[in-house]
Amino acid sequence: MEIHLAESKSVEVFTKLDGSPVTVADTRAETAIRSMILEAFPQDGFVGEEGGTTAGSSGRVWYADPLDGTIQFISGMEDYGVLIAMKDPNGIQLGILGHSARETIWVAERGCGTYRMEPDLFEGYEIVAKPCVNRMYAPRLIERAIACFGHLHRMYGAGMDVGVLVSRFKTHLPVPRFLMFTLVAQGSLDVAVARLVNDWDLFANQIIVEEAGGTVISIQLKNGRWVVAARSRELAEQAITAIQESIY
Repeated sequence: MEIHLAESKSVEVFTKLDGSPVTVADTRAETAIRSMILEAFPQDGFVGEEGGTTAGSSGRVWYADPLDGTIQFISGMEDYGVLIAMKDPNGIQLGILGHSARETIWVAERGCGTYRMEPDLFEGYEIVAKPCVNRMYAPRLIERAIACFGHLHRMYGAGMDVGVLVSRFKTHLPVPRFLMFTLVAQGSLDVAVARLVNDWDLFANQIIVEEAGGTVISIQLKNGRWVVAARSRELAEQAITAIQESIY
């Protein structure tokens, strides 16, 4: 299944009840993902951002965001893709993030590590899998950490001092939220911070970071659910403290 960038130039856009945009590409992609998974695993459950929940009896549930980065897709940008995860009674077992425009896929399975799969330009389009290991050379203090904040503009007016939070880190980069957790997994980014994260956005990213050696903490605070991904638990805990201290 492919979502082509060219489709975004003429795709019809609708507005959901929460005010966020949705396109025909979102709904068609989710229908295809749901159909393929439930055909292969008919006893499993499925939760999709656009189509809701299909109950199952196996104890396994699949979560999908069929088009993470809808605004970028509508705008003709390349920072969008697909998130799929599988969770059973023992936790998240599988996570897949596909960056459609760059033909890159991150895959993580519990106990098996995280791999970035991409075409090898020297061998045609043979897929090459590269392990993501981020344990080495992580800073111990957030004052020395490079961070990214998902949808930073949405944090203003959320009962917090955003300037105080951002100032705790060495610097922050304007990375799309869709990609920032994979950059932590690769070791290119020290900390990723996001607010108001849904399960279909979180679960695939969480196992991708954890299986690369990082830490993900999800916490409910008075101004919403926060998720921090970091290259170490020490950094993640410091980031959570910084968030709590910045809230009024």
